[in-house]
Amino acid sequence: MSPETILFALADSGVPDESVTPGVLGFLVIFAVGAGLFFLLRSMRQKLVQVREQPPAPVPEHRRPSPDQNP
Repeated sequence: MSPETILFALADSGVPDESVTPGVLGFLVIFAVGAGLFFLLRSMRQKLVQVREQPPAPVPEHRRPSPDQNP
C-alpha cells in the first residue's frame, strides 16, 4: 500500500464533519495557553515595575563633559 492510500483511508473515518468538535483536548490546550499567557504577563508587569523604581544610573566620570568644554 502506498502512503497516499493509507492517508486517504485514515482521513475517511465516516464521521460527518458537522459532528466533529474540539472536545476536551481542545479545551485543555486553550486553557494551557491562557494560563501561560497569564503568568507571562504577570511576570512582565513585575519586571516593568522594577525598572521604573530604579533610580537613574550615575554618569561615569570619563563620560561627563568637563566644565571648560563647550557643547
